[in-house]
Amino acid sequence: MFRSKVLAVVLVVLAMVSGMVIPLYAADDVELEKIVVTPYLSNVSEKEDPSSTDVIDVGEDESVGKLSFVDAIKGLQGVDYAIAGGLGGVSSVYIRGADAYDTQLMLDGIRVYDPINTQGYFSSYSYLSLDNLDKVEVSRGPFSSLYGSQSIGGSINMITHKGKGKPTFSYLQEIGSYNTYKEKISTQGKLGKLAYSFGASRTDVRSFYETKFKNGNHERDPFGNTNTSLRLDYELNENLEIGVSERYSYARYDYDNGWSAPPSDDLINLSKFQQNIGAVYVKNRINDSLSHKFTYGVVDTQRRGWETGGDYWYRGKSNQFKYSLDYKPALFYNLIAGYDYTGDTGEFYNYGSEPKHRANSKGVYLENIFRPIDNLFVSFIVREENHSTAGNNTTYGLSSSYFIEPTSTKIKFSLGTGFRAPSLYELFGSYVGKRDLSPEKSKSGEIGFEQWLLDKKLSFGSTFFDTKINNKIDYKATGPYTGEYDNIGKAEIYGVENFVEYRFNDDTSLRLTYDYMHAQNEEDKTRLLRRPENKLGLLFNTMLGKLKVSPELYYVGDRIDTCSSVNYKLKSYILLNLGLNYKFNDNFEIFGRAENILNYDYQLVYGYETPKASFYAGAKFSF
Repeated sequence: MFRSKVLAVVLVVLAMVSGMVIPLYAADDVELEKIVVTPYLSNVSEKEDPSSTDVIDVGEDESVGKLSFVDAIKGLQGVDYAIAGGLGGVSSVYIRGADAYDTQLMLDGIRVYDPINTQGYFSSYSYLSLDNLDKVEVSRGPFSSLYGSQSIGGSINMITHKGKGKPTFSYLQEIGSYNTYKEKISTQGKLGKLAYSFGASRTDVRSFYETKFKNGNHERDPFGNTNTSLRLDYELNENLEIGVSERYSYARYDYDNGWSAPPSDDLINLSKFQQNIGAVYVKNRINDSLSHKFTYGVVDTQRRGWETGGDYWYRGKSNQFKYSLDYKPALFYNLIAGYDYTGDTGEFYNYGSEPKHRANSKGVYLENIFRPIDNLFVSFIVREENHSTAGNNTTYGLSSSYFIEPTSTKIKFSLGTGFRAPSLYELFGSYVGKRDLSPEKSKSGEIGFEQWLLDKKLSFGSTFFDTKINNKIDYKATGPYTGEYDNIGKAEIYGVENFVEYRFNDDTSLRLTYDYMHAQNEEDKTRLLRRPENKLGLLFNTMLGKLKVSPELYYVGDRIDTCSSVNYKLKSYILLNLGLNYKFNDNFEIFGRAENILNYDYQLVYGYETPKASFYAGAKFSF
């Protein structure tokens, strides 16, 4: 293990050194325009960004038929996903090998999760649409120092579109395999001082089999999903702005029994999911160097089901208060200070009633961003958080980058700690909860480089990362039929993320990615479940006249899964997808998407079905 880690570091350092000594073009030719916000709560350009952040352009994805959140994150570096069957199944997103409950999901900075979920995280990615979003920023690495609990593996921030310009309206319709039907409307614009945006969509999949068809499971499991999103922003004057937003998701679906090995049909199981996310903010610019923002958000999640053993329901609610102060006294220095309050409540009924439980956390943070000399970026963040039962926790983040002008090379590194506070269920659940649980804690580091050559046409980079997680909260048996949650687990995860991209012109690019990751449970030296060691991606985009062509090829290595306390090996697989778009004019375009063209029979979760070769086509009208 030690030799593998040393070799990975040596390879990265050698590549960094080689980039420093090969000057190929003047630095004046470098114009790196991508801007990220999530890693530092401030606009940071690609040229100086030390973080490992991918930005998903929602408009580009939609143009080739990627309309759901899961479609958008497939193939991202350092990100793996698993869904138990069709769109109605429990879904998980793993960033850099950390557990799904160590992934923090946000909407415009508001944490999105289900407080009464077993580990208090979000497990319903399949119900998320891209409606009314501008972009999605996926930041790999710990960001607990900025955003609090859960951000051990990384953070995902969905950024809602802010209306602008002349009012517009669009309607989209898609049909496809498995009796899939999707409809979507959107409108946005600015009327005087009021900016508005609204989106709504409906998805129906009527002919998908959740558990493996070849295992004799021939019951169809229909899925229906509705999403709406509204954002309003009003400029009271040039220095004061207020806004409100609301996002609603509803899903109704059949699901199958996951207790047997392999999972089997259940003709009765039916479930509903509802989630409301509401927020209001006030943003005030005091002068050219000082501004502050207040945000209040509510996340209300309800799940209800009917199955063979009886009915059940869960309800979790999170109230969140956020305040941030942004001070820029000089070009080389930026200070951001903030206070967060989160109050969680949760209750449920499942083979008996569970009373309402409560917990809260309060956090303060201070971020210092320095640009002391040209091309040097330094960020240091420290956070103190107090949880009502788990006590105080201090986290920090240190990151830096330096852009070497003569060679157009960026070198970067980051160090940071993360934590996850115990969930309501882990703390208070009848028969299994333990009230003196400590937070899970992590230490992470990464070092890497990015290189631009040939007048910015060629770029490549590599990043080595290492994460150690302690105090992992796992279920521990205390008798033949009893058990409780306890801080008994440890994990170590390390790997290398690599990419090479060549831009032939503004419309044509080819990108190759390769990830190696070793994710291991330190207690018994076994692999962490559902994480591949090797992953390869090849993405091509081009324009042939008015026709956009976007093929994708992915290789995902074998993984380990468990069912009924038995481990199973999930085979490696290859996915070939193709996205097309033809834009007749500004008012009308058609698109199509082919997925799993090679018709691979693969599994993301043992015993559950995944789509075979499937095809979708649609049209969009804009006014």
